[in-house]
Amino acid sequence: MWDVPRLPSQLIRSDFARLVAHRFGATRLLLVGAEREQLSEQCRRANLEATVCTPADQLAVVAGANGESERFDLAIWLYAPDPTPAEDERFLTHLSQLTNDLVLIAGQGDGIPKRRPQLVAHLRRLGFFPDYECDLSDFGPGAFRLVRKKVESVDTFLSSVETAFDRLNLQICGLQRTLRTRMSELEAADRHIAKLEEKLLKLKEYRRQLKELKADKQALRKSPERRIGQVLLAPYRLPQKLLSHIRRQRRGKVEKIPAPDSAAEYQRWFERHRISAADVCRLRDDARKFHHQPLISVIAPVFNTSAQWLEE
Repeated sequence: MWDVPRLPSQLIRSDFARLVAHRFGATRLLLVGAEREQLSEQCRRANLEATVCTPADQLAVVAGANGESERFDLAIWLYAPDPTPAEDERFLTHLSQLTNDLVLIAGQGDGIPKRRPQLVAHLRRLGFFPDYECDLSDFGPGAFRLVRKKVESVDTFLSSVETAFDRLNLQICGLQRTLRTRMSELEAADRHIAKLEEKLLKLKEYRRQLKELKADKQALRKSPERRIGQVLLAPYRLPQKLLSHIRRQRRGKVEKIPAPDSAAEYQRWFERHRISAADVCRLRDDARKFHHQPLISVIAPVFNTSAQWLEE
């Protein structure tokens, strides 16, 4: 008996099961990982039917209960970077008896780049070859897929490898562009921070100078020289105070010009321009002689008082 290498729970994505269900759909699925409870809970929330195993002895029970070489359409193994090659060989031999389609998802660690070639080499001896056309970058940079198949020609396999390298190059170019953009943003932020720090230093210097000036002012107000100067200048300030007092009194006595009576002025204008009774009779007679009699309509607003009168 041996244990499946443990993968720390913080390395499992919170949406791992939902991503598996979206990517691979409804299939007979086997999940092998260190955190069985967390994986089972995610599968339950995502409505994903899967068999979840943690230690290798449980994996052996799953294989023995079926008794066939193929039980699952797909097996996903969450592998860690630290196990020995002997443990990998026993575990993969057991796992290869349960499926023809295997997905390996790596955790985080320095041993991942060294371990992947070992896993690929051992699975190649078991009849599994990498599917370079399958893009599993959503699961992480260390995720890859292996399928049990026979390689008919080197040209076909080489074409798949070149396709995978093209995809990786595109991803690297995108990451480089993103990195250049972030670097330019960081440089601009550094320049802005430097300007703000310079302004802050100037502000601190101005505040220090203002504080010193206030201290000097207080010291001068309390100095004996200032008191002696006030006593000596007192006779010269008396005429200035008298002159200021006289000016204030004169400004207070300025007569205000009375405002014109608007009502009386309008009444005088109306008396000059109003028509007489004789003019009214003459205009009425002239209007009756019109060939076309004009019709004049008067529209006036009706307020609450008028409306009540109409109702009555």
